Amino acid sequence: MYPWNFDKVICRKNKIVKTLNLIITKVENSYLSFTSNHGEGQGIRHISQQFEEGRCYGVEFDFLPYLNANENTKIGTTKEAGFYCEGDGNLIVALVEHIDEDDEVCLRIAPDCMIMAYRNDDVIQTGDRVEIRMSKDEFIVTLIGV
Repeated sequence: MYPWNFDKVICRKNKIVKTLNLIITKVENSYLSFTSNHGEGQGIRHISQQFEEGRCYGVEFDFLPYLNANENTKIGTTKEAGFYCEGDGNLIVALVEHIDEDDEVCLRIAPDCMIMAYRNDDVIQTGDRVEIRMSKDEFIVTLIGV
């Protein structure tokens, strides 16, 4: 149904990361909505990039806020990993796959979808299944290779 393709790769901190392709469903000013085989979400586009509705793009995501168990991150959930729209924001469900010594967190959505973020507390640990809530203003969608 959708032209999902995960053959693009990027290198981040000496790690190879497959990029997620998604379909843009709505563009309004700096905001966009998307669908992917891991759910639906909304965010803000990188300032210098343009997206067109109905097109498929290889992207990476960036979180503006740090992950914090007392603010935006709930540890433990039975929800399926993926992206969920919630009003003017998103719920992202993921497995904490790894945490570097500089508190960079590798969040695994699926074998073909990973997001890197930072934490600012020691409560979030490797192996935790987390729910992360953030507004669309805090979720940046960036084209890969542009």
